Amino acid sequence: MRSVSFVEDGPSDPGTAADDAEVRSRASAMVDPIVRDIAALGPPGWLEFTAVFALTIRAGSATCGFVTAQGAQPVTVPASVMAQAAQQRDVSAQVSAGPWWRMLLNVTNQGRLQVSYDYGDQPFPDDQLQPAENYRADLATYPRPQVPIWLAGYIAGPAAQGRTPAQASAAAAADIGAGRRGVVTDDIEPLAQTFIRWAVLAAVYSGARSPWGPRIDAGLAWYESDARSGSTLYLLPGDRAVLSGGRWNSPLLAAAYQRHQPLPDLYRGAPDWVNDTVLNSRNQNGLLSFCYWWTEGQWWRGDTDTFDELDDPLPPIWTPKECIAAMTAVIGSGSEWACGQLLAAAEGRAVTPDLLTAAFVGHPNADLRAAHEQLRFAGLTR
Repeated sequence: MRSVSFVEDGPSDPGTAADDAEVRSRASAMVDPIVRDIAALGPPGWLEFTAVFALTIRAGSATCGFVTAQGAQPVTVPASVMAQAAQQRDVSAQVSAGPWWRMLLNVTNQGRLQVSYDYGDQPFPDDQLQPAENYRADLATYPRPQVPIWLAGYIAGPAAQGRTPAQASAAAAADIGAGRRGVVTDDIEPLAQTFIRWAVLAAVYSGARSPWGPRIDAGLAWYESDARSGSTLYLLPGDRAVLSGGRWNSPLLAAAYQRHQPLPDLYRGAPDWVNDTVLNSRNQNGLLSFCYWWTEGQWWRGDTDTFDELDDPLPPIWTPKECIAAMTAVIGSGSEWACGQLLAAAEGRAVTPDLLTAAFVGHPNADLRAAHEQLRFAGLTR
């Protein structure tokens, strides 16, 4: 029994589809000896095994594990099987989408085989991610009609959006010399309100023991969504701040990496303190889709309008009503009034343990100490 799946968009041209089907048939036949050789490595009485190959023309890795009645047992994939997988990938390179980046096999002792080819819709696990130069070499050998945004950014690396202190100083001096300034914007609420709402939400998520949601560290607010968007807000001396991050599959980045348009201009007019030290780490992988800095009592941005990038990467901090709704969604219905009181106290930097207790009264097993710590880090307690 065999099942084959492809993590990609299929070709729209019928002729191309027919050619792809023929190539895939040949590539599929080449999987059988790989499966037989791996099966021979298994312990007596194995029930099933899973193998994952991650290859480029320069390097490759493979993991394999068998399931037995006694539990899981990993095995080392021999070089001979790696060579077979590389040959199979070379054949699969003839399909219109190009060669797979990962091949996943699941085989049972009853002969059921499932093969999945991964073309990079989602980032690869860290232990299967190769250096950027390996992917560049692979694309030079096997050009593709389109590369996933995350992989294109990874290949571009810090050269695309990195801004070291030295680079920032030179760029800021050039901007001043040319009379270029950033764009004043009201895309975002003033810094104080933004940070306070962020911190209160962080307290609520921490108190509810949620692995998701925003968090506060000393001088830093950060947020990672469950859909790969995220942001950081760094607070700096002198009433300054830097807010930056990235929207997953950003249209601005898609235009740059997949349609050969310029990357969004995020740094035009930025002061020299807007640099890698306080920028979201997505800029090291070419995936930063917005950057704002707070100074002179207002928000500024570069030349590109990035307002549409903000919804997914930021927590719900746009209005008090939206913030309270997000709080009650975590704590539970019926807590609206207590959540409103908590937010109001935070705005006055006067949150007390009693206010936290009242907000979480209907939430079992709340971690009030963790919630209070988030607000203490933010300087909102008394």
